[in-house]
Amino acid sequence: MLNGLPVFFIFILHPYVLAIYEIDQMFCFKQHKAGGKMTEHVESIFAALPDLYLRRSDLIVRSKAASAVLLLDAGSDRVRLVVAEQMVTVVSADGPMAGWDIALRADPAAWEDHWKAVPAPDAFDIFGMVRRGRMRIEGDFGPLMRHLQLIKDILALPRAAA
Repeated sequence: MLNGLPVFFIFILHPYVLAIYEIDQMFCFKQHKAGGKMTEHVESIFAALPDLYLRRSDLIVRSKAASAVLLLDAGSDRVRLVVAEQMVTVVSADGPMAGWDIALRADPAAWEDHWKAVPAPDAFDIFGMVRRGRMRIEGDFGPLMRHLQLIKDILALPRAAA
């Protein structure tokens, strides 16, 4: 909220289609300290995303023109998910040249909830998680909105294994 009024992002998806997202709770992100076991599990799921992606030929075809670097943040653990040239790779987020286009920051419990076979309404979608204060999205929204469905599908891949 800004001066008591809700703040909205307006995205032009097509000349006749607008998407409006209320972000009044976007900055009310709560970061919880989690035990090492859950953090290790989230880290292993992040590392498994490229293998899960390679099993889905439909995603490989759809990613032909995609190019984005996402910072996936789960508390103290961070990795970069690189989507480019029909490949998905997970690389370290450390280092002086570790740039990214968009950051998705959530505590490990939120990521775990997102990957459940049937997630709760506040964990099903990245924008739903933002709306409920469980995730924060930062950075350049251009690559995210250009490849939104592909990115959401890649991030939901661990659900099939749940």
